[in-house]
Amino acid sequence: MSSIKEDGMIKFLVAADFSPISFGGWHLLNAHLQKVTDLPIHMVVAESRSEQKDGLFHQKNPLVYADPMDAVQLVREQGYLPVARLRGESDEVLLVGAAEGAYQSAADVKAACKILATDSVHLRQAGLRLLPDLTQADVEWVNVETFQETARRLTNQEADAAVLLNSTFALLLPGTRNRLKILAQSQMGGLHHAVLLHPDYAEKQPAFTEAFAKLDESPEGKRILMDLELAGFDALSAEEMAAMVGRLATEQAAEESAAEAETETETEAEQ
Repeated sequence: MSSIKEDGMIKFLVAADFSPISFGGWHLLNAHLQKVTDLPIHMVVAESRSEQKDGLFHQKNPLVYADPMDAVQLVREQGYLPVARLRGESDEVLLVGAAEGAYQSAADVKAACKILATDSVHLRQAGLRLLPDLTQADVEWVNVETFQETARRLTNQEADAAVLLNSTFALLLPGTRNRLKILAQSQMGGLHHAVLLHPDYAEKQPAFTEAFAKLDESPEGKRILMDLELAGFDALSAEEMAAMVGRLATEQAAEESAAEAETETETEAEQ
């Protein structure tokens, strides 16, 4: 595992779930952060889920921009500190099908179904909760690397449905979205993409929080947000981050409880 301070550079890992046309905006943001914090920041963009997972959980980048599922895992397992969250509505989990497919709602998806999703444990668990009549044993998870791959394979009807975040779904081109339909959506609330900081850089937390939260207060920052197609960032408190962790922990506990109940039922039936 690489040292995060080996070259003095603060690496900023950005999750790969954004529109390709906003790529330049992230580089402008990186330059802006360097200017307002007076820190040597080097942005790294993960081009696939595999690269993203390796960067988040094996490289220990000092600064990261991650979806709510990965953000919670980083906080719980590595003690990352909250910096800022993406402004806007909660980043809920969607179950999506092909527009011309047979499914009209989540209730139509039956056992032995194939569901596209990244290998995020939290994402798959939340997706399974949208299928109340099914268990893990009823689903064949089909791994995908990017949200573009998810849309392509689903429209080609290579799977019955897909699980992804609503922020990711919104990034799809209008023509692609029109070829898909939302079968179900979670109602957890309070989930957001987040900027997090490794605890080894705790002294930099106020500077980064201020830089992100005040991004929309300058003409330069507003142009960057326009290029990024983002509304802006709000400071993310420890309490808000703990609440996000709690929401996903509740989902995980509910899933584990359901799995245990199913196992007990099967055991009783065999006796």
